[in-house]
Amino acid sequence: QLDIPFNNKFSATTQLLMSGIDDYDPEVSWAYISWKLDSKNLFRIGRSRTSTFLYSDSIEVGYTYPWVRPPEEVYWQIPTPYNDGLEYIYRTPIGDFDLTLSAAGGVLEDKIYSKKIRIKGLNGFANLGYQDLNFRLSYSAVKMTSDMREVFSNLFENYNIPADDATVNEIANVDDEKGSFFSFGVQYEAEKLSLIGEYTKRTVDKLFPETNAWYVSAAYRIDSWQPYVVLSQIETFDFDERYYRGDTPANQAIEPFINQVLENMLNIEQRSIAVGVRYDFTFSAALKFEYRHVDTQGTVGLFNSVPDGDSDFYTITFDYVF
Repeated sequence: QLDIPFNNKFSATTQLLMSGIDDYDPEVSWAYISWKLDSKNLFRIGRSRTSTFLYSDSIEVGYTYPWVRPPEEVYWQIPTPYNDGLEYIYRTPIGDFDLTLSAAGGVLEDKIYSKKIRIKGLNGFANLGYQDLNFRLSYSAVKMTSDMREVFSNLFENYNIPADDATVNEIANVDDEKGSFFSFGVQYEAEKLSLIGEYTKRTVDKLFPETNAWYVSAAYRIDSWQPYVVLSQIETFDFDERYYRGDTPANQAIEPFINQVLENMLNIEQRSIAVGVRYDFTFSAALKFEYRHVDTQGTVGLFNSVPDGDSDFYTITFDYVF
């Protein structure tokens, strides 16, 4: 990360991120110019992170949270964490409270099933801090565009479903479809006890699943050790609105087969419980051990295909900041 102050009003910030999942190819995660009007008002233009969740700003810095990783049932729902556009931030104390408000607009781009998705819209959040308590409320209203016709055409062909081009277009061509995302988080960080929870709701007009998700976490510090437990869940709602309904005898004949493919891909439910411990052996380094049990209730969950029963994961991570 590089911060370049031009004067007491203007500065530039850029950050490169390398991840093993992307073969350590560098990616620009921040690249913006800041204009600080005064101690309360700030404008940013360029690329910055969307501050949707409690840990949006530090999600890549594992040292900042107690777990191995933030619960994926909640944090998975935003396809890309970046916003290319303009953001306004207002900060002010109100008595014993600290209030932060943000409003941003711009464009996000990423890939789903190797196909580009473009999201444009507005998002904002309100963050209220009081002593050991922190509350965050965020909302996004967007329009999404993504051409998934090739993906579904190949799927139907693999399952020997004779869907014509018009049918595939009706199902998989997402063009300026409306969507929204709501989240609410609460964080309590005392000297020893840590309690964290977030709830989210995602709505999309077409194709992509509409979801409710939440997690609750408790951790307790004993000297350098911090055992923790996390319960989390995500589930699709109103999935019947995603069912394809054929308008000709031929399409009605393949309707149940198409809907089975859609259900396997888009009807998700996943519950997990994670138990772990964090050990801080210096002021800037932590070792974490975690066991996680995942139940997808017979759906694809957050896997690439429907798993054969429940899944168990054992993870060890080392987090270091400097």
